[in-house]
Amino acid sequence: MKKLFTLLVAGYFYSACFHGYSQIRITQDDLAPAGTFLISALDTATLDSLTPGDSGEDVTWDFSALQNTVIDTVKILHPEETPFGASFPEANKVVQEYGSLYYYLKTSSSSIDAIGIGGSLSSDYNITSSAPLSPVQTYLQFPSTYQTYYKDVSAVQFNVYLGTTIPYNGQDIKVDSVRFIRKITKEVIFDGYGTTVTPLGSFPSIREKSIETNHDSIMAQVVIPPYINYWFPFLDTQTVAVHYRYWAKEIGYSLVNLTMDTSGTIQSAGYLFTKPAPIAGPVANFTVSSNTTFVGDTLAFKDLSLGDPESWYWDFGDGATDTDQNPYHIYSDTGIFAVTLIITNQNGGDTLKKMDYITVSMPPTKAAFTYKVNGYIVEFIDQSQNIIPSLTTWWWDFGDSSGILKTTKQVLKHPFDGPGIYQVCVTVNNSLTSDTACRSVTLYNIGFEEMCHGKKIYWTISPNPSSGDFHLIEKEKATGGTKIFSLYDNCGQKIFYKSFSESDILISSASLQGGIFFYRITDRKGKLLQSGRWLKL
Repeated sequence: MKKLFTLLVAGYFYSACFHGYSQIRITQDDLAPAGTFLISALDTATLDSLTPGDSGEDVTWDFSALQNTVIDTVKILHPEETPFGASFPEANKVVQEYGSLYYYLKTSSSSIDAIGIGGSLSSDYNITSSAPLSPVQTYLQFPSTYQTYYKDVSAVQFNVYLGTTIPYNGQDIKVDSVRFIRKITKEVIFDGYGTTVTPLGSFPSIREKSIETNHDSIMAQVVIPPYINYWFPFLDTQTVAVHYRYWAKEIGYSLVNLTMDTSGTIQSAGYLFTKPAPIAGPVANFTVSSNTTFVGDTLAFKDLSLGDPESWYWDFGDGATDTDQNPYHIYSDTGIFAVTLIITNQNGGDTLKKMDYITVSMPPTKAAFTYKVNGYIVEFIDQSQNIIPSLTTWWWDFGDSSGILKTTKQVLKHPFDGPGIYQVCVTVNNSLTSDTACRSVTLYNIGFEEMCHGKKIYWTISPNPSSGDFHLIEKEKATGGTKIFSLYDNCGQKIFYKSFSESDILISSASLQGGIFFYRITDRKGKLLQSGRWLKL
């Protein structure tokens, strides 16, 4: 669940002259007015090398190597400009971040307090709502200076209606609502002053250290007809984190925000990407050629922003970015993606993030095949589209008595019993989608397969007729062991014979001229088992 209280708002302070490190004091007068914006950045690339630095006097904290992995526009607004302003009448400022998350603040001469939150509270659960903090969260006491110390306890709770049903122990259980509760305990000290160095420059500053304990619980309202309706404890966890924030009066916002776990590992790092400025700039908006697409297809994004933006930064939610005004993008993986557009010009900037905006799925498999006839042996060649051969299985039904054939080959040969019209179908499965294609395969009576002797056809000659070599293929097992195949010309002279025991033998006809030939198949004692004719073209 999205962390409820990142509250980048805590850093938007500007000031007058600085008269010495020890004189840095943050007061209500230092709060930037509503109607300003800034761009913050999140660095996920250099976390392993980051350290919060030392506490104490005249310290230099060097964060000049921070990188802007993700950027976001933060706005400071009047409550009446926001969707949930009416729910928090005591608020006199609102901080908007991520395009759709609002923190409602009350500032006074003694403190800045967070009194409510609204918007997209949880991307994991697709929750849009608002909730008060009770007690309110004291985010800063005034004045804040070196060695300022205080403790604070606050809490937030919101209920969300789900109305979904899940199977449990053989019956359907209705989850009517979910209740999220967070209790926040903070211990804050401003433990150092000196110089903070960031990609934006070097600034006289003080450091705030906050040890924050979050106790989270989730309750689910479970309904089991006809009588059971109760709140079921679903989750109960407690986490502890240490937050470091570096403040500079002349900037008006926290320069750097670090979050560290109890083992000393940096979990997140944010910093000021641009200085705060009045909101008088463009308004971001965009559209796309389609909200649903397949892997590998091209989407066209179109900028619809107002106010003549001069720069564009697109984040497509899959790790790819672009700076064109109207970019094209191809998704290489399936999923549901948010798309963010950040625009700027000399008058300001704006960010619009559309959650769950693009749905990408695998393109459907399209089964297809072609074939080549050689007598009664047919070669089938798969021509299916949108498949991954290593993940695909083909199921062939040849329309004869051979049954269903499962294979991973895309080319295969199949011998048919004789002439006829066969309805051949292939079903292609690639673990995500499947498709079936059918074609009629017509095999004509070649006129020489009928027997001259015998009640059963033990072997078939294919192809017949043929312009080259042919196969003697066993169709039904004959008694006995080794057999003898003999070939005669139309005058009855034996021109070829071969002993065999295999079920499929190749007989060369390279030395034979075209014409009608007769064959005999006998056992080793000379008993005639089958005879027939073969035509050499």
